[in-house]
Amino acid sequence: MGLLSVDRSSGDDDIEIEIEEIRKNSRRIRSQIPIDASLQTVWNILTEYEKLADFIPGLAVSQVLERRGNFVRLFQNRRQQAMFNRRQFRLGRENGELLDEVERRWSLLELGVAGVGVGRTWKCRSGELETTAIGQQNLAFGLIFNAKGTIDCYEKPLENLPSGHRREIEFKMIEGDFKLFEGKWSIEQYSIERCEDGDSSEGQESHTTLSYVVDVEPKLWLPVRLVEGRLCREITVNLSCIRVEAQKASHDIPSI
Repeated sequence: MGLLSVDRSSGDDDIEIEIEEIRKNSRRIRSQIPIDASLQTVWNILTEYEKLADFIPGLAVSQVLERRGNFVRLFQNRRQQAMFNRRQFRLGRENGELLDEVERRWSLLELGVAGVGVGRTWKCRSGELETTAIGQQNLAFGLIFNAKGTIDCYEKPLENLPSGHRREIEFKMIEGDFKLFEGKWSIEQYSIERCEDGDSSEGQESHTTLSYVVDVEPKLWLPVRLVEGRLCREITVNLSCIRVEAQKASHDIPSI
């Protein structure tokens, strides 16, 4: 088992996505993004859980079910889009290569389609059929992928590092269509000395990085290779949206 790919082709060159095979039907996805905002600003954005759906286009609902100390239980419901070409799908079936054809042709979730009617179907110019629904997504063989779940979050205390600070949110899906879905958000803020002409110190410069790591294993009926691409695209968009919100808010929230 090992590294499958590192993807920097999302259009955001400073967002890194790494996929690692940890078991036959399991993946570990690592990602990170630099953010021009303080750790506290990013933390505040992430922990206003019920506001996440306001700026993350693939998230329809984010509801706090329970909160105790550093523990938060969430219900999240995602807005999904599936796209496939009927003719290509049919030819794959007739040639006995259905799974290979689905893997090549199935384009899962290009986020940014907020506001499309639930269950609406239409033809686009390319002749491909698109469907958008809240809460579930059709996959190969007529299966339904439930894009919703109950997630337990644990907000960790601030850690002091040699050159900065770190704070993390650990999470685990306790109900949904994944056998395993757990990981963490990690925010690191560190300082480096700014120098002029290589010899005179001009103070310190602060840098913040947001990282996301998740281990995923679908339930037995769903091969992980059918969803890993969608998850990577969703993570990339989520990170970008969080960065935009944090940088918009950074002028209003003081640095730590």
